[in-house]
Amino acid sequence: MKVHSQYECPNCHEVFTFELTPELTIAFEAAERRTGKPSLVMFTCVHCPVNLLIEPSTGAVRTFTDDMGEDFRARLAQRIPGEHAESCGYIDLGHFERLRDQTAQFIEEGHRRKQQGDVRGALAKYEALLEVRKHDPDGWYNKGLCLSSLGDLVGAEAAFRHSAKFNADFVQAWSNLGMVQLQLGLHGEAETSFDKAIAVDPSYAKAYVGKGNCAMLRGDLSSARQAFLLALERDPNNAVAKAALRNLDNRCGGNTAPGVNEQEMQRKLAAVIAEFKSNPQQVAEVCMRVKREDPELWQTLLRLMPQHK
Repeated sequence: MKVHSQYECPNCHEVFTFELTPELTIAFEAAERRTGKPSLVMFTCVHCPVNLLIEPSTGAVRTFTDDMGEDFRARLAQRIPGEHAESCGYIDLGHFERLRDQTAQFIEEGHRRKQQGDVRGALAKYEALLEVRKHDPDGWYNKGLCLSSLGDLVGAEAAFRHSAKFNADFVQAWSNLGMVQLQLGLHGEAETSFDKAIAVDPSYAKAYVGKGNCAMLRGDLSSARQAFLLALERDPNNAVAKAALRNLDNRCGGNTAPGVNEQEMQRKLAAVIAEFKSNPQQVAEVCMRVKREDPELWQTLLRLMPQHK
């Protein structure tokens, strides 16, 4: 959506600047597709002041009149049930600013509860935030962290996906999406997510660790070693990358071509990942069984599936 930022008040002819936030841009694009009408912002001129209507997509500015009030009520009738006025492409900027303040309160309270160990309480706060602002990338991201901590990997994957959708430059969202997809057995999608994280921030070491884990799972030990080395170039103190590289070198004896033991481990890993993928709700039970029956495989899983942060 191409938007204008400079406008002239039709009453006092002063020029003012108004920038759409990424969240409003997303909401307005959806509304324009649905209604076939330009999205409008109700704005008070800082010089007059009079109430104005701005069309960000055309740059038009009009004085708010009674007939526009009728249009406003008509548009409100078209909004999606349970959503605010921006769902029909009409926004009172003052109302939106109040929603933003309310969002900050939800985030602060959610973080406080999470720090106290009340993950479900934190999750409730982030979900309350998303009821107010459904396109908030931080809300979706924090919801994903909570769901991951609670073992709901399917829900976490969806939450991280939403976060990255609403902020394509959110490197942590892409990286955590990849981690969860890796645990769900979605190896190709996981590698794509890690690649997107690296495209946003080539210095983000955790994404290279994720790519290394993907390479390990498909048996490409040379690529895995290279990815772990790249992670350490960017973060020399990354303990997960150090451990993965040390384990890889010890098991291969300095040779990155997989031997018989390596191939057997890859077979076992593939079987466990297949179980994760076929029944995501039983991940915890599968992990407990592996930990009890095959400690070496369990340690490998731990290295491949680091904690989300």
